[in-house]
Amino acid sequence: MRFLTKQPKVKNRSKNKTSGNSSFGLLNTSSAVIQVETAKSYSISMKNVVINVSVEDRKKIIFEQSNALAESVNGQILIPKGLLDEVVNLVEAPFPVLGKFKETFLDLPKDLLTMVMQKHQKYFAVCDANGQLLPYFVAVANGAIDETTVRKGNEAVLRARYEDAKFFYEMDTCKRFSEFRKQLKNILFHEKLGTMLDKMTRVENMVTKLSCLLDINEDVQQIIRDASSLAMSDLATAVVTEFTSLSGIMGRHYALRDGYSDQIAEALLEITLPRFSGDILPKSDADIVLAIADRWKNYLKEPFPKVVEAYSWPTRIVRGKEDELHMEVDETAFVTNEESVLCGTFLSVKKSINPGTFSLTWYFS
Repeated sequence: MRFLTKQPKVKNRSKNKTSGNSSFGLLNTSSAVIQVETAKSYSISMKNVVINVSVEDRKKIIFEQSNALAESVNGQILIPKGLLDEVVNLVEAPFPVLGKFKETFLDLPKDLLTMVMQKHQKYFAVCDANGQLLPYFVAVANGAIDETTVRKGNEAVLRARYEDAKFFYEMDTCKRFSEFRKQLKNILFHEKLGTMLDKMTRVENMVTKLSCLLDINEDVQQIIRDASSLAMSDLATAVVTEFTSLSGIMGRHYALRDGYSDQIAEALLEITLPRFSGDILPKSDADIVLAIADRWKNYLKEPFPKVVEAYSWPTRIVRGKEDELHMEVDETAFVTNEESVLCGTFLSVKKSINPGTFSLTWYFS
């Protein structure tokens, strides 16, 4: 903590430290150390050395100048709020710079390219009016810079990142997506629940019974069965191994690439939804069945089931749907005491968690 007064030094009693009225400007300027007379004059003093202490002002500068750079190449800037909030706190004197990458990289999936830009490099992507990526990006430098040098440096870093992504993608596309299913046996799901292949085999067995209980028509049931035989297979791909946040997204992409229907491909993404609080939810009947089955199979046979959490995931998936689901419990299907406990606790808490909006009695088998 810095105590700014007209006196040069003040004793900070809470930490027994001596504080002064010196602050620091940008390291690459002549004002690396400055004197601040009072707390009231702090903002002006920092502004005089080209540091903007206002988060909102820095955010406005980044947004407006990045947009202007994108428009200079007939594009639009893609600025996710979370990324903007992160970047604005990485710089004190934002200076957006427009960079370019080879157009051949645009052959890679858009989600892969933007993820590398945003997550690894904190760059903003540029797209055209139709949402297609353009071979440009915006990096935000800090303070006075040699723009040409900074641009070339950022372009070189992104080029190396994209070469890696291209290598992983080409490894995956050397074979059909369905071939990755068996490789799930090499990924541990839980020491007491087996591998990811074990888990997804259980999900595959469950969705048929669940579809019948929900009176899903045969055409949709076939989509569910086909999707369940591929679901989560992208966890074994090189791209998702390297970029885990693309799980589901790459599954959809690889399925479409191999000629699977749009419904099956979309289900491979939506089985992963919701991924976090406030995330979008599965939309179609096929997607909902797969997502619920995946969550419940996370907890069946778990020695110490997290009942409320296990309940809340499938509830969030179907909450708000017009049709309530009423199904009977077949207790003879329970294999372990834990399943009986899970079911009993579920029935006792379901109304108190969200009364009147959801009714589901689960069939554990």
